[in-house]
Amino acid sequence: MMSIEDDDSNSSGSEEDGFFDAVESFADVCDETTNEVITKKTGVVNNNSNDDIDEPGSAIRQLSHRSSGSASMMALIEEASQPDYKTHVCSTNTVDPARAPSESPKVVVSEKSATKLESMLESNLEKVRGAKSFIISSKEELLSRRNSNKSAERDTRVSDGSNESETVAAASSEHTPPRKIGLGKISRRRQLPSKVEAAKARNEIPVTNQRQKNGEQSMLLLYTALHAHQGPIWCMKFSSDNKYLATAGEDQRILIWEVLSESSTEGGYSQSDHDELLRQGPNDDDTPPLGLEIQLLSREPVMVFEEHCADIIDFSWSASNFLLSASLDKTVRLWHVTRPSSMHIFHHADLVTSVDFHPQEDSLFLSGGFDRKLRIWSIPDGRVVDWAQTPDIVTSAKFTPSGMFVVAGLINGLVYLYSTEGMRYYTQISCRNRHGKNREGRKVTGLSFVVNHDIPTNNPEQKINALRLSEQLLVTTNDSRIRLFGLDDYCMISKYKGLVNTSMQIKAHFSDSGSSIICGSEVGNICMWNTSTNQPNTANIPSPQFNKGNLSYNRNNVFSYFQACDASDTNTTPIVTEALFAPTISAKNAVLGSNLFPTIKNIHNVNYDFSTAMIVSSDYDGTIRVFVRKSCFDAMIFASGPEGFEED
Repeated sequence: MMSIEDDDSNSSGSEEDGFFDAVESFADVCDETTNEVITKKTGVVNNNSNDDIDEPGSAIRQLSHRSSGSASMMALIEEASQPDYKTHVCSTNTVDPARAPSESPKVVVSEKSATKLESMLESNLEKVRGAKSFIISSKEELLSRRNSNKSAERDTRVSDGSNESETVAAASSEHTPPRKIGLGKISRRRQLPSKVEAAKARNEIPVTNQRQKNGEQSMLLLYTALHAHQGPIWCMKFSSDNKYLATAGEDQRILIWEVLSESSTEGGYSQSDHDELLRQGPNDDDTPPLGLEIQLLSREPVMVFEEHCADIIDFSWSASNFLLSASLDKTVRLWHVTRPSSMHIFHHADLVTSVDFHPQEDSLFLSGGFDRKLRIWSIPDGRVVDWAQTPDIVTSAKFTPSGMFVVAGLINGLVYLYSTEGMRYYTQISCRNRHGKNREGRKVTGLSFVVNHDIPTNNPEQKINALRLSEQLLVTTNDSRIRLFGLDDYCMISKYKGLVNTSMQIKAHFSDSGSSIICGSEVGNICMWNTSTNQPNTANIPSPQFNKGNLSYNRNNVFSYFQACDASDTNTTPIVTEALFAPTISAKNAVLGSNLFPTIKNIHNVNYDFSTAMIVSSDYDGTIRVFVRKSCFDAMIFASGPEGFEED
């Protein structure tokens, strides 16, 4: 007899009901079919002279179609239906051709064979009826036990003060008819916990990995500066010495935040700093947040500049902590963190969209804007020393890391390169799709560079040339694409997909190591790509590959993203306007200065890439957020063990 057990405590009772109903229905079929066969076999013996007798074996074929039955019983029936069976005498009358074709020949079955067959069928019928009665009694016992358990649970909920509607719903579910399922196909489906439900810390945000298995699983939200700006934040940038973070936007203010060193990160953020935790799952007060002791930025800005009279849309820091700001008020202003007001104003003929310090000489800077001109300014002289006319509006402009070229991104999706000396046209790069609606080109919203600084030479000229050959350019455009170009041959190396950027001035940035790319999105996500994905060589960035004689590039749609803005909140606009990886040294200082891992004597003992460990983001509502990777937190916990005591 079958034994029915359910080890899954979460499986529903309807599946058990369906199983009993299916077996009971099967027993009914066997009962009905066996009675039918007995009736027909008895009719064969009692009416062996009737012309309407059935064809031999017809009842047997009906039984085989309706029920599998007992193997021994079916073998006996098949054997008894054979014409050469020694106890089965069949006399077939000769058919007259003149007779109607519908008339069947007569079959005579011996009484001994029919009696033996009938006894076997009656014995099998008793077994089927016994099994049916056992199944019915087992089902009644199970239903009785389940009803008593539900009554006890309902009494417990009422005594605990649970919601009355839940009690009524639980009581009504007892009268729900069982779900019918096929025999042998009992599905025990359980609802798997989603990524949000699996998050354990209150400040943990799940990360979605597209087309990759071993990506980041979650981020920890460390700090939220609500409405640091009144309106969208358009630009955000760390200083060259990693001591400050500048933010600005629509409210025409520049806020300077201090990036805390290891010695100044005392106390960390408090629980009150999380008035607006971005939770996409249940916010259980019993679950404590993780990592609030890790402090990257000061709680309040250390300096506020308020002289611009229109949106500020671009920044540039010098090596000596001078700051240039480009604004839609047609000016570029020069600031220093130790001065409360601007030190110089550089007027332009039209809106200024880009500004950049020369990487080798702090006395020079580049500007570009709506007047379709690129200008190189001398700060001491306060005037333009060289300029070039561009074919269209300049939406982004930068010096290359070597300082040998000026790169200008235009509103039509083209990137122009000019030699810094003399501002002569050098070449151009097309950031357009070959087909589709974006084949005419979309606005270039950002330019970024990655450089291999480990160049084995001390000769300045050789180092500059080697630096130029190792430079790679990252271009962000309003067709929701990020393209990587090599400046040695100006060919596309890779194209990154996944973000949504159709109208905003969103820029992509490299991590310090060049191993990852980060970018905001117009749907509230922060997207991250690993530049070493699908790479054929040992460098962080893959090189162009030749396929069948044609130059091809990697189409990289393997990325991770997480929700950095609450898209469900109707009072906010879920747009991440800027996202940056915190500098490597700043991330290390923040983690070590939290005093969460006192046993770690040397940060080099932690096997982790800190260039991607922490993220700072800004959004359309003026909020600044700081995140840390959960994997970084776990790596620090691991290193706090025996590895943390190792010293150089």
